[in-house]
Amino acid sequence: MSKIDGEMIVEIINSYERVNNLYQEGKDGSRSASKMDELHAKIASDLNDKINASPELKGKYRTDSKKNNKNEIKAEGAIYSKKLDIAILDVRTKQQDIVGAIEVKAPTASFAQNKVNYFEQGMGECVNLKLSKKKYYDVYIYLDKIPNFKGSPKMLKSVEDLDQSTFDWLRKRNNIGVMSKEDLPYVPNSTLIMLLKSPNLPNDITKEGYYSFLTENLSPKKKNPNSLYADDAFDNLFKTRNLFFNDYEEFLNEIIEDLKENERR
Repeated sequence: MSKIDGEMIVEIINSYERVNNLYQEGKDGSRSASKMDELHAKIASDLNDKINASPELKGKYRTDSKKNNKNEIKAEGAIYSKKLDIAILDVRTKQQDIVGAIEVKAPTASFAQNKVNYFEQGMGECVNLKLSKKKYYDVYIYLDKIPNFKGSPKMLKSVEDLDQSTFDWLRKRNNIGVMSKEDLPYVPNSTLIMLLKSPNLPNDITKEGYYSFLTENLSPKKKNPNSLYADDAFDNLFKTRNLFFNDYEEFLNEIIEDLKENERR
């Protein structure tokens, strides 16, 4: 695993810590609009570093996120305006036009019952932005054990162990793009899946206590973040050019290649 992948895993753990801190303050941290801001800024910064390291791209593109920009970044799509997690901008244009977007999804509870919603939402976002001549990339971050909470207070009802079938919908979607000779509007230019090992959950854990539990068990792993990447047995599912599994740096490199290709046209 590369150094940059390890740093990304540390930032994911940091995001769980921030949610836990909000719960400690009496707020519903899982619903906080700002819980992912630092993580989005990390992705934007890493991609910016790669842009600036490329003689073909330096001074032509930059990345931005809400934290870096101090405001929400909004793109005009073909159908509706969309607030972006991370924007890729062409700095040579007068308005610094948005030429690409990276959207991040990190479900931590009740994934199975909401999977179709994630799929439909992602497809809609992709079509909206790609039809407006923008590149679209998505990132999915998971722990390999996803809790389902129910009742009041929210108590653990069940635990979903993620397996190959969990990601089959993403594989099928992206394979359609690989097999097609066209740049299909509903298939992202590239997708990253990050699957991290979750500690076993105690039966009496509550939703409010979940992030405290994650913080207690995952924060010590920041010294050796490589150990948190899930088993490589999933790798064979993702041998396509537009789908990356537990390979954050290669995902960024693919975006760089897309930008270089734009310059050669």
